[in-house]
Amino acid sequence: MSRTVERGQIIAISSNKGGVGSTTLATNLAASLVNHRKSVCLVDLVLQFGSVTSFLNLDASYTILDLVKNLKRIDPLFLDGSLVKHASGVRVLAEPFYAEDARRITPADIDEILDVLAQSFDFVVVDTPKEFDELLALVLEKANLILFVTEMDVPSLKSAHRAFELFERMGIYDKKIRLILNRYVKSKLMSLESVEKALGVKVFWTLPNNYPTAIAAVNQGLSIQECDPRSDIARSYSGLADAVLEVCSGPGALRHEGERKGGILDRLIPVRGLLK
Repeated sequence: MSRTVERGQIIAISSNKGGVGSTTLATNLAASLVNHRKSVCLVDLVLQFGSVTSFLNLDASYTILDLVKNLKRIDPLFLDGSLVKHASGVRVLAEPFYAEDARRITPADIDEILDVLAQSFDFVVVDTPKEFDELLALVLEKANLILFVTEMDVPSLKSAHRAFELFERMGIYDKKIRLILNRYVKSKLMSLESVEKALGVKVFWTLPNNYPTAIAAVNQGLSIQECDPRSDIARSYSGLADAVLEVCSGPGALRHEGERKGGILDRLIPVRGLLK
């Protein structure tokens, strides 16, 4: 599990609206990257009511809170024992057992944990919370790539528009943000071009609307690829993994922008103002 070459890539799966499929995207992108022979840790940062372990039908013995309690003694062996392994090969850092324990975890803790994981895995895929706070600001800052997921309905697109406006006000490095349309169906009423015009960003990837396969995978605790590898949605996730790998390792690949514009602590001061 240890890496001796360069730092792994952190991919944040983001959405500011529930129900658009961000956890499905996080779990299945992670599994697809493993299928591309990459080591992947999936981190559930929806600390109060995360559902990654439920989606993958995993019983975790340890959670992110155990890492927080032992930050000073994390070594490869301790880290390995703190993660639960899914049949797909994805390693998962679970959310706390109890919702009230979320308050015991600080952005500084997450900062250190993500650094440790990025030194141990090719990719760290992070399922992020919907609410915008200092923890989410930190993850978006640290991420090499942000996949923002939404759907093609008016409420979702209005919510996405507000999120992109916030990203712009924060000064988040826009070249690392990619728009994912989930449950995509071609429509005469709303085209990809109209979505791009409304949001001011290009659509990076569309995932087809295949609810039966997606829900069958969740109910069995499998990735979509494991559940039905020949389905259109499984092929789409494999293609998304290819596209992500190209962005992260091709010419002009995204690198960590960590200390840009004064770093995260300076950036959090205006963020507090935005949240009022």
